[in-house]
Amino acid sequence: MDRPYPGLGLGLSITQRLVNLHGSVLGLKSRPGGGTIFFFQLQPAKNFSAEPAPVAVSRRYIEDSAEFLRAVTPNREAPGQTLAVDGKQARCILIVDDEPINQQLVCNHLSAEGFQVRVVGNGLVALEMVAAETPDLLLLDIMMPQLNGFEVCRKLRETYELYELPIILLTVRNRLTDLVQGLQSGANDYLTKPFFKEELLSRINTLLEAKSAVERLKQNQRLLEEIQRRKTAEEELRASQRRLARILDSAEDAILAVDALGLVRFFNQGAEKLFGCSLNEALNQHLEMLFDDDFLAEFNTIVGAGRNQSSP
Repeated sequence: MDRPYPGLGLGLSITQRLVNLHGSVLGLKSRPGGGTIFFFQLQPAKNFSAEPAPVAVSRRYIEDSAEFLRAVTPNREAPGQTLAVDGKQARCILIVDDEPINQQLVCNHLSAEGFQVRVVGNGLVALEMVAAETPDLLLLDIMMPQLNGFEVCRKLRETYELYELPIILLTVRNRLTDLVQGLQSGANDYLTKPFFKEELLSRINTLLEAKSAVERLKQNQRLLEEIQRRKTAEEELRASQRRLARILDSAEDAILAVDALGLVRFFNQGAEKLFGCSLNEALNQHLEMLFDDDFLAEFNTIVGAGRNQSSP
């Protein structure tokens, strides 16, 4: 596949591991303009027989091979499509990688753990997808066409805080300068390829738990602010009621307030003089202690008419 930028790949890393497993060392010779030569030496096999010996394939080897084939075999879900898990609303993870086999490998690992997975192949599409629907976490490759991972990360951090959109950089580049550049670009974590499935899941779960903790903290802060706002409003209302009570109490006219049941709720000094009873004696008492039967009958008629008008 033609690529618009030099790829790093995993071939050299895998070759080195294979050579080391055979008890040798991978060496190189290189000169400017003359290319690079990689070389290694292997010890000859001892007790070699021309007749092939029967190979005993362990059950574990077969199981591991089958698991690997399932991991790298594309499923029928289209890239970018959300994978539903047992009807539950799972955490959504966006994979941004231009290598199809890397996409599928990580996608299958995550979907098997109950995550919703979306996949895109370049940084520009990733920015558009995040703007349309923000995922819970982003797995971002560095070496990509159009926009590399560092550029995508910096662009996202213009809108999203570290806790709002956790980003893990996945790359074969493991130099310290690359790690520093990734963190300075706004990544939360940095994982070098090839990686173990367990390590990837552990880092993802740690960041998601941290995100949930920050979200709960901010929600609690909003609740505290709302409680404080209501307390302030109640204090202002009580202060207004006290000011109004002082104004009404100083009025020369007799003023009393009653509720729909005819119970006295306010009684000023003018009313005390008019009815000949104190505030404590009248408060929460029925109007019948102050007025005759004719007034009470008219009061009940007015209250009943008001109730009929307010009912739907």
